[in-house]
Order: sequence, then C-alpha cells, then structure tokens
Amino acid sequence: MLDLAKLIHEAIGIESPRKFIVVCGLVGFVIFSFLAWLIDKGYRAKLIEQSKVAPSINMVTTGPQSPIVIDNSGKVTITNDSPKAKAPPPKDRSK
Repeated sequence: MLDLAKLIHEAIGIESPRKFIVVCGLVGFVIFSFLAWLIDKGYRAKLIEQSKVAPSINMVTTGPQSPIVIDNSGKVTITNDSPKAKAPPPKDRSK
C-alpha cells in the first residue's frame, strides 16, 4: 500500500506530503461524489417510474360508487367489494 502511495506521489511530483494528502483527498471526493450522484439519479428514476404505475383501484369516497354511503335516514352502509372481484353466486344444489 505504501508502495502505491509512493508511486503516485512520485508521478504527481508534489514534494510536500500535506499537498499530496490534499490532492488525494480532493480526487477521492470527486470520485465518491460522482458515484453518489449516479446512485441518487438511479434512485430518483426508479421513484418516478414507480409513481407512474398508478393503482387500478377506483378510490372514490363520495358519490354512488363510494364504499361508504349515508342515506337520508342517517344509516351508514359500508361495502368492501368491487365489481371486478365479485365471485359468481353459488349454484343451487337442492335436488
């Protein structure tokens, strides 16, 4: 590891160890900042893609299709079924 640092130190041609440390720190900062930017860009693209896929459930809370209906007498009716999810009625087996 020290051999690698010595080779880089000689290749750059900086005599001061402090300047060498600062240059290495700046290079590392630029590299890791670029990697963090790439990861963030991918994460944000994923969030945008997921937000474009809207649920196919009709989320109505008022009107005739609402799962919660209050009639004029104050009676509250709550239904938890959708037309797509309804099963066919059972067949009559009385013979």
